[in-house]
Amino acid sequence: MYNRNVKIALLTTKLKTKIITDRKGKTKVSPKLATHYFLKKEVYPFLTQTSAVKVEELTTINKVRLKQHIGNINKVDLNRL
Repeated sequence: MYNRNVKIALLTTKLKTKIITDRKGKTKVSPKLATHYFLKKEVYPFLTQTSAVKVEELTTINKVRLKQHIGNINKVDLNRL
């Protein structure tokens, strides 16, 4: 049977970040909330700005209701989500 449903993730360009410093003194910028995940515009050409996926707002809809498909994310980022 053909699956007519698709997972939808809400994206936002209002990035809330925190800076994490490891024991070696390296700093890293990461999302402030654990349920957000950054997608960089350098990796995904369909993005106009670096965006955050709001994982807490994942939803499933029927493909008929899908108005616009902007792109897919790679398997590495999908597994991290």
